[in-house]
Amino acid sequence: MPSSQGIDPAVLVALLLAANIGVVTAVFLAMARLTGWKRLAAAYPARPPAQDARTGLGSAFFYTMGNYNGCVRWHADDEYLHLALIRPFQWLGHPPMSVPWAAIEVDLTQSRDGYQQVYIDGIPVRLPFKAVEAELELRRAMSREEDPEPTPA
Repeated sequence: MPSSQGIDPAVLVALLLAANIGVVTAVFLAMARLTGWKRLAAAYPARPPAQDARTGLGSAFFYTMGNYNGCVRWHADDEYLHLALIRPFQWLGHPPMSVPWAAIEVDLTQSRDGYQQVYIDGIPVRLPFKAVEAELELRRAMSREEDPEPTPA
């Protein structure tokens, strides 16, 4: 027999669960817009990574407010940096993206704690160093080829 003095505990649990799901959904949908993830994913639709792509799972920081802690899957191949959130988070307004390396500006002065600062269409993003390591090495090698050391006179 239901108590006339309060809410049934099963109803209370169901309401709390629904509220938690609603808050998490609202936060992720807002983050998709505020961090620029949604805009970048629209500009750089997902492509399949190359078979020899380097892969990892880690964190990414968009601006200073969009911290995707431990839920970003990345694949890095010769052409693209592929970013996706793990499920179920990618269903909450965060489609996967494949950003061409040519669209990524690397800030070589901002590398610390295992993360590298980059800019994608002007959006500051801190990515795991492992995700951009090979591209950085390639860019440094190309820079050395373009600017050979002067020969002594």
